[in-house]
Amino acid sequence: MAERWARARLAEDVSVGDVAAAAGMSTRTFARRVERATGLSPVRFLQRLRVETALDLLATTRLPVDEIARRVGYIDPTTLRRVLRRETGRSPRDLRGRNA
Repeated sequence: MAERWARARLAEDVSVGDVAAAAGMSTRTFARRVERATGLSPVRFLQRLRVETALDLLATTRLPVDEIARRVGYIDPTTLRRVLRRETGRSPRDLRGRNA
């Protein structure tokens, strides 16, 4: 439920507290449950949702990276490029070329 809620709002300025509230939990309880279920901190969990959504958009659309960055909640497209390179070892261009 929290994951679906967060995915639908990635373009917004969604905080861990927002997701916790939507799930009906305190931020601390939400953090414990996310870490137990995923092995990730809540911030890394949200980042993973952003990366997964960006990868999907790269694979299924021809949207510019700037627009994909905006849709997944990054104001600066450079941040998305950096995160994608760190998480996948590839640039958005490489990822799009592989999935096109």
